[in-house]
Amino acid sequence: MKRTYYYPTVPSISDFDRIFDLALPNFGRLLGQRQTEGAPPADFYEDKDNYYVKVELPGVRKDDVNVAFDDGVVALSASRVRKQDDKEHRLEYKRSFRVPEGVSSESITADYGDGLLTLTLPKVPQLKPRQIEIQ
Repeated sequence: MKRTYYYPTVPSISDFDRIFDLALPNFGRLLGQRQTEGAPPADFYEDKDNYYVKVELPGVRKDDVNVAFDDGVVALSASRVRKQDDKEHRLEYKRSFRVPEGVSSESITADYGDGLLTLTLPKVPQLKPRQIEIQ
């Protein structure tokens, strides 16, 4: 099983953006963009049949989690409201990532429990070459 960890300071969709983010991590702050320190950490790994994404969303209810798939990108959003004294604090999470080629997009599933969202992205079975017997 192969594990890949990716904890971006600024979530990126394209590889080009990701390279830019790694090379210039504070560039967005210089332009006045809000830092995304609240972006939830994600754990990406795979086995021979599936890719998996695990995202930690502590304190978020299942009804406040949204996962969408469009044009090869999975977009995740979640929100949490915490009341403290007379004030209400709202925290929003957003994360998106491009789905690798060879994924059966119609079969993507999401499970949520105990603050952990698990996405399962099934790989399309590869056609294996076979020997044809000559009669």
